[in-house]
Amino acid sequence: SYVITPECQIKSPADLDAFVQKMAAMMVSGQRLFQLRLKRLDAALSVELVQRLLELRARFNATVLVNSDMPCDVQQAFDGVHLTSAALHQLSGRPSGCAWVAASCHSPQELRLAEQRGVDFVTLSPFRHTASHPNAEPIGETRFAEWAFGAKMPVYALGGVGAQDIKLAASLGAQGVAGIRAFWPGGCEET
Repeated sequence: SYVITPECQIKSPADLDAFVQKMAAMMVSGQRLFQLRLKRLDAALSVELVQRLLELRARFNATVLVNSDMPCDVQQAFDGVHLTSAALHQLSGRPSGCAWVAASCHSPQELRLAEQRGVDFVTLSPFRHTASHPNAEPIGETRFAEWAFGAKMPVYALGGVGAQDIKLAASLGAQGVAGIRAFWPGGCEET
Protein backbone atom coordinates (compact mmCIF):
# COMPACT_ATOMS: atom_id res chain seq x y z
CA SER A 1 0.00 0.00 0.00
CA TYR A 2 1.05 3.55 -0.76
CA VAL A 3 -0.51 5.87 1.83
CA ILE A 4 -1.13 9.45 0.72
CA THR A 5 -1.68 11.97 3.48
CA PRO A 6 -4.73 14.19 3.14
CA GLU A 7 -4.37 17.93 2.67
CA CYS A 8 -4.68 18.64 6.40
CA GLN A 9 -4.58 22.10 7.88
CA ILE A 10 -1.56 22.29 10.16
CA LYS A 11 -1.71 25.76 11.66
CA SER A 12 -0.88 25.10 15.31
CA PRO A 13 1.30 22.82 17.45
CA ALA A 14 -1.86 20.83 18.30
CA ASP A 15 -2.56 20.26 14.58
CA LEU A 16 1.03 19.16 14.12
CA ASP A 17 0.82 16.73 17.06
CA ALA A 18 -2.39 15.20 15.68
CA PHE A 19 -0.86 14.76 12.22
CA VAL A 20 2.33 13.15 13.55
CA GLN A 21 0.28 10.83 15.79
CA LYS A 22 -1.70 9.67 12.75
CA MET A 23 1.49 9.07 10.78
CA ALA A 24 2.85 7.08 13.73
CA ALA A 25 -0.37 5.04 13.90
CA MET A 26 -0.04 4.22 10.20
CA MET A 27 3.55 3.08 10.68
CA VAL A 28 2.65 1.02 13.77
CA SER A 29 -0.05 -0.68 11.67
CA GLY A 30 2.62 -1.78 9.18
CA GLN A 31 2.44 0.89 6.47
CA ARG A 32 5.89 1.75 5.13
CA LEU A 33 5.39 3.79 1.93
CA PHE A 34 3.96 7.30 2.15
CA GLN A 35 3.39 10.44 0.13
CA LEU A 36 3.46 13.59 2.24
CA ARG A 37 0.87 15.82 0.58
CA LEU A 38 0.60 19.03 2.58
CA LYS A 39 0.64 21.58 -0.23
CA ARG A 40 -0.35 24.47 2.05
CA LEU A 41 1.88 23.65 5.01
CA ASP A 42 2.35 26.48 7.48
CA ALA A 43 5.97 27.58 7.05
CA ALA A 44 6.40 28.29 10.76
CA LEU A 45 5.61 24.65 11.61
CA SER A 46 7.42 23.09 8.66
CA VAL A 47 10.79 22.63 10.37
CA GLU A 48 9.31 20.85 13.40
CA LEU A 49 7.09 18.67 11.22
CA VAL A 50 10.03 17.58 9.08
CA GLN A 51 12.15 16.81 12.16
CA ARG A 52 9.42 14.73 13.80
CA LEU A 53 8.57 12.84 10.61
CA LEU A 54 12.24 12.10 9.94
CA GLU A 55 12.47 10.56 13.42
CA LEU A 56 9.39 8.41 12.76
CA ARG A 57 10.66 7.41 9.33
CA ALA A 58 13.96 6.25 10.84
CA ARG A 59 12.31 4.39 13.72
CA PHE A 60 10.00 2.42 11.39
CA ASN A 61 12.31 2.19 8.36
CA ALA A 62 9.60 3.84 6.26
CA THR A 63 9.92 5.57 2.90
CA VAL A 64 8.41 9.05 2.59
CA LEU A 65 8.05 10.80 -0.73
CA VAL A 66 6.99 14.44 -0.85
CA ASN A 67 4.44 15.85 -3.26
CA SER A 68 6.06 18.04 -5.90
CA ASP A 69 3.77 20.96 -4.97
CA MET A 70 5.39 21.16 -1.53
CA PRO A 71 8.40 23.41 -0.78
CA CYS A 72 11.80 22.23 -2.05
CA ASP A 73 13.36 22.19 1.43
CA VAL A 74 10.73 19.70 2.59
CA GLN A 75 11.17 17.59 -0.55
CA GLN A 76 14.94 17.40 -0.05
CA ALA A 77 14.60 16.22 3.56
CA PHE A 78 12.92 12.93 2.65
CA ASP A 79 13.36 9.96 0.29
CA GLY A 80 12.10 11.44 -2.94
CA VAL A 81 9.37 13.26 -4.78
CA HIS A 82 5.93 12.36 -6.06
CA LEU A 83 5.27 14.39 -9.21
CA THR A 84 1.82 15.69 -9.94
CA SER A 85 0.78 15.02 -13.53
CA ALA A 86 1.34 18.72 -14.26
CA ALA A 87 4.90 18.54 -12.88
CA LEU A 88 5.53 15.37 -14.90
CA HIS A 89 4.62 17.24 -18.09
CA GLN A 90 6.97 20.13 -17.23
CA LEU A 91 10.10 18.00 -16.77
CA SER A 92 12.54 17.06 -19.48
CA GLY A 93 14.18 14.29 -17.44
CA ARG A 94 14.33 12.64 -14.05
CA PRO A 95 14.60 15.13 -11.16
CA SER A 96 18.14 15.15 -9.82
CA GLY A 97 19.02 14.44 -6.22
CA CYS A 98 16.02 12.20 -5.56
CA ALA A 99 16.48 8.60 -4.47
CA TRP A 100 12.86 7.89 -5.42
CA VAL A 101 10.66 9.53 -8.05
CA ALA A 102 6.99 8.68 -8.43
CA ALA A 103 4.31 10.31 -10.57
CA SER A 104 0.55 10.64 -10.88
CA CYS A 105 -0.74 9.29 -14.20
CA HIS A 106 -4.21 9.27 -15.71
CA SER A 107 -3.67 7.91 -19.23
CA PRO A 108 -1.42 5.65 -21.31
CA GLN A 109 0.31 8.77 -22.62
CA GLU A 110 1.23 9.86 -19.11
CA LEU A 111 2.50 6.36 -18.33
CA ARG A 112 4.83 6.58 -21.36
CA LEU A 113 5.94 10.05 -20.27
CA ALA A 114 6.71 8.75 -16.78
CA GLU A 115 8.80 5.97 -18.34
CA GLN A 116 10.70 8.53 -20.44
CA ARG A 117 11.39 10.62 -17.32
CA GLY A 118 12.84 7.63 -15.45
CA VAL A 119 10.14 7.47 -12.80
CA ASP A 120 10.42 4.56 -10.32
CA PHE A 121 6.66 3.97 -9.93
CA VAL A 122 3.33 5.63 -10.64
CA THR A 123 -0.19 5.92 -9.34
CA LEU A 124 -2.83 5.36 -12.01
CA SER A 125 -6.18 6.96 -11.35
CA PRO A 126 -9.06 7.15 -10.95
CA PHE A 127 -9.64 3.42 -10.72
CA ARG A 128 -13.21 3.96 -9.43
CA HIS A 129 -15.44 6.95 -8.67
CA THR A 130 -14.10 9.00 -5.77
CA ALA A 131 -15.48 11.67 -3.47
CA SER A 132 -12.46 13.89 -4.15
CA HIS A 133 -12.92 13.83 -7.97
CA PRO A 134 -16.65 13.18 -8.50
CA ASN A 135 -16.63 14.25 -12.16
CA ALA A 136 -13.63 12.19 -13.25
CA GLU A 137 -14.42 9.14 -15.36
CA PRO A 138 -13.11 5.97 -13.71
CA ILE A 139 -10.61 3.92 -15.66
CA GLY A 140 -12.29 0.65 -14.68
CA GLU A 141 -10.80 -2.82 -14.48
CA THR A 142 -10.42 -3.58 -18.21
CA ARG A 143 -8.61 -0.38 -19.17
CA PHE A 144 -6.60 -0.40 -15.95
CA ALA A 145 -5.32 -3.90 -16.75
CA GLU A 146 -4.41 -2.90 -20.33
CA TRP A 147 -2.54 0.17 -19.16
CA ALA A 148 -0.87 -1.39 -16.10
CA PHE A 149 0.33 -4.52 -17.88
CA GLY A 150 1.81 -2.27 -20.59
CA ALA A 151 3.73 -0.12 -18.12
CA LYS A 152 7.47 -0.57 -17.66
CA MET A 153 7.43 0.42 -13.97
CA PRO A 154 5.31 -0.54 -10.96
CA VAL A 155 1.79 0.88 -10.96
CA TYR A 156 -0.38 1.53 -7.90
CA ALA A 157 -4.16 1.69 -8.36
CA LEU A 158 -5.56 4.92 -6.93
CA GLY A 159 -9.10 6.16 -6.58
CA GLY A 160 -11.82 4.40 -4.63
CA VAL A 161 -9.58 1.51 -3.57
CA GLY A 162 -8.33 0.26 -0.22
CA ALA A 163 -6.55 -2.66 1.39
CA GLN A 164 -9.44 -4.95 0.44
CA ASP A 165 -8.58 -4.32 -3.24
CA ILE A 166 -4.90 -5.36 -3.15
CA LYS A 167 -5.51 -8.82 -4.66
CA LEU A 168 -7.80 -7.40 -7.35
CA ALA A 169 -5.29 -4.67 -8.22
CA ALA A 170 -2.47 -7.23 -8.41
CA SER A 171 -4.53 -9.41 -10.74
CA LEU A 172 -4.88 -6.37 -13.02
CA GLY A 173 -1.12 -5.76 -13.14
CA ALA A 174 -0.72 -3.35 -10.22
CA GLN A 175 2.02 -3.39 -7.60
CA GLY A 176 -0.62 -2.50 -5.03
CA VAL A 177 -3.09 0.19 -4.08
CA ALA A 178 -2.71 3.82 -3.07
CA GLY A 179 -5.14 6.02 -1.24
CA ILE A 180 -5.98 8.70 1.23
CA ARG A 181 -9.39 8.04 2.81
CA ALA A 182 -9.04 4.24 2.78
CA PHE A 183 -5.88 4.39 4.89
CA TRP A 184 -5.72 7.65 6.84
CA PRO A 185 -7.25 7.15 10.32
CA GLY A 186 -10.12 9.43 11.17
CA GLY A 187 -9.55 11.98 8.43
CA CYS A 188 -8.59 15.55 9.25
CA GLU A 189 -9.74 19.05 8.64
CA GLU A 190 -8.96 19.50 4.97
CA THR A 191 -8.30 22.76 3.19
